[in-house]
Amino acid sequence: MPRICQRGLKKNAGIAGVFPGAASDADPAVLATGRGDVTATAERWRIGGEAFNDSISTVAVADGLVYATDSAGFLNCVDFATGERVWFHDLKAAVWGSPVVSGSRVLVQTADGDIVVFATGREKRQLARIEPLPDCAHGTPVIANGTLYLTGQRRLYAVG
Repeated sequence: MPRICQRGLKKNAGIAGVFPGAASDADPAVLATGRGDVTATAERWRIGGEAFNDSISTVAVADGLVYATDSAGFLNCVDFATGERVWFHDLKAAVWGSPVVSGSRVLVQTADGDIVVFATGREKRQLARIEPLPDCAHGTPVIANGTLYLTGQRRLYAVG
């Protein structure tokens, strides 16, 4: 489960960090502000158990919401301040990459290579599911200068 933490004590002044991996109750999240062993004092909130599977992905944060994928193939939208899950979606394939926020959209690439696009926000709205390009799976979409980059085992695609 990714363990997500907030840095800073002022409202809206925090920075999100994620510590991905298969974690148990003995593996708490920590704030990025402390020094030394802050395990027992720095945890803000966590999701796990039946609500969240293991993950090797980082998260995307936008407008007070955290977008996190797990290896089983679920995209989760979590309230940054409270840790409450707002919505989730079964992507129908494993996810090894990380979600990316671009403007008002969240993009996720599945292990099957599909790119799934959602609107950002508290209401779950899937905008598109784009069929995979040849040899295009397991990556994290990258957006730069108006171009969407997708990776595979042997290829790199630039779309847009």
